[in-house]
Amino acid sequence: MNSSNKPVNNLDSFYDRETGKYGFMDKYGKIVIKPQFDGVESFSGGLAKVNIGAKWKDKEGYLHPRQLREGKWGLVDETGKIICKPQFDYMGKFTEGIAPIEKHGKWGYIDKIGNIIIKPQFAHVGYFSDGLAPVQKIKFPGHLGGHYFVKFCSMVLNMTEKEKPNEELKDYFGGKWGYIDKTGNYVIKPQFNSTFCFNEGLAIVEVGRKWGRTQGKYGYIDKIGKFVINPIFDYAGSFCNGHAIVKWHNVKNEYQKYTGVIDKTGEVVVYTRKFPAGVEMNLDELLSGWQEMTLNIEINYSEGLAPIDVGGKFGYINKTGKFVIKPQFANADDFYEGLARVNIGGRFHDSNFIGGLWGYIDKTGKFIINPQFTGAENFSNGLVRVNIDGRTYQDSKVIDGRWCYIDKTGKFVKDEQTK
Repeated sequence: MNSSNKPVNNLDSFYDRETGKYGFMDKYGKIVIKPQFDGVESFSGGLAKVNIGAKWKDKEGYLHPRQLREGKWGLVDETGKIICKPQFDYMGKFTEGIAPIEKHGKWGYIDKIGNIIIKPQFAHVGYFSDGLAPVQKIKFPGHLGGHYFVKFCSMVLNMTEKEKPNEELKDYFGGKWGYIDKTGNYVIKPQFNSTFCFNEGLAIVEVGRKWGRTQGKYGYIDKIGKFVINPIFDYAGSFCNGHAIVKWHNVKNEYQKYTGVIDKTGEVVVYTRKFPAGVEMNLDELLSGWQEMTLNIEINYSEGLAPIDVGGKFGYINKTGKFVIKPQFANADDFYEGLARVNIGGRFHDSNFIGGLWGYIDKTGKFIINPQFTGAENFSNGLVRVNIDGRTYQDSKVIDGRWCYIDKTGKFVKDEQTK
């Protein structure tokens, strides 16, 4: 623990193979919080989530995804002081000073010193944004255990239309989503099939989902629950700088699909062309129509630019929707301190990204640090953590190889230190 008892910025977690525990060190490799936890997450806003009791790590210390909810989660500050003792089954990130927590199968919220401010009572919850959070009421009996829940789902999906549950039982089983304020009171009553957090005053909601089988339509509501943009979209992304990416199809021909960018009135400001699914198109045609922009349905601008996937290649657009860096990368991330990490030669496998080499470009698309790393993170305070000769593991994590820090010229600064 830091003996000076003063907060230390830019702490990184590390795994101690000798003890099988996690701790934190500063950017110079000095241990600030000794290894003592079974799981940790990165510091944010002066706090880090820590776990006691999680099991089944692999040889590199990574928690298996199924084990993330084992043990109990709490909070520490940058001096190593326990702010909230590990007591929750799971804990989300803090937004607007509040974080969602799970306890005994129900979700509620805590503040930054670990006080429960909204008692656990919901089936599922989202993060607070613009003063509101989406929540789903518990409607199925006793918060059914996984085995019985899956069994019941399977039974319902194989029923004929006449055999399916009535509307009352559907609601009892499924639960609607609404929005609460920070006192835990409903501001928008439960009425939606699914919901997303508010962003720039609007939130995506889903309505009209057919029981047990298909998705409904997505639209945008304001903070009193009124539709500002009607639910007509197959997919919808959150608004950022006044724009959002949406997808829809021709109601007379479901194979005629569209992708476009809308403003807050619902008007399409970047038009697309329509093509039957499966039609082969070259990159110039894709760019002119923005057709089949599959994975990135939310525009996240960073330093004025946003990475966009077009036909399996990533490029960057500005806030007018114009491409300033032509799609050419296998993967791309946001800009940090004027540089963005991009990948050449990798590929997506299911939800994981594997292979290829990472480098860093400037805002003109020029490589400042050539692709040469098997793993790479984003710049912070002039330094970035990169991996040499590693390999991709589950959830796109990189193991083995050598982790080190470089500066913005690509010059080696120091090795990462572990015990």
